[in-house]
Amino acid sequence: MKKLLIPILFFLGCTTTWSQAIVCSDADRQKFEEKVQQLQPLSQDDYGQTLVTIGKTFMGTPYVAKTLEVGNKESLVVNLHGLDCTTFVENVLAFGILKEQETQSFEDYTEALETIRYRDGELDG
Repeated sequence: MKKLLIPILFFLGCTTTWSQAIVCSDADRQKFEEKVQQLQPLSQDDYGQTLVTIGKTFMGTPYVAKTLEVGNKESLVVNLHGLDCTTFVENVLAFGILKEQETQSFEDYTEALETIRYRDGELDG
């Protein structure tokens, strides 16, 4: 029983820590799903052109400063309703990575964002 309990507790601890490190509203999660559907028919022949096309899908998104400054502890913030210059580029690259890897999962998206934003691709607080 102990042999089974330890891995389960370790797994729960890891998933709890991981889920606490992401700040994302339901509206932003819905916006992610909409963006994935919008980009689904996009051809991937020219990666540079793909990034330009992805960038154009953000036209009309309001400019909002300091969108990553949420709470006292640094978290991976997902905000698709307002972007600054940096978060615009990060999101275009993250969606470009999803297209290149032919995936549509939110987990892969947040992993791409973390890789782009943080040294060695790891948020450490």
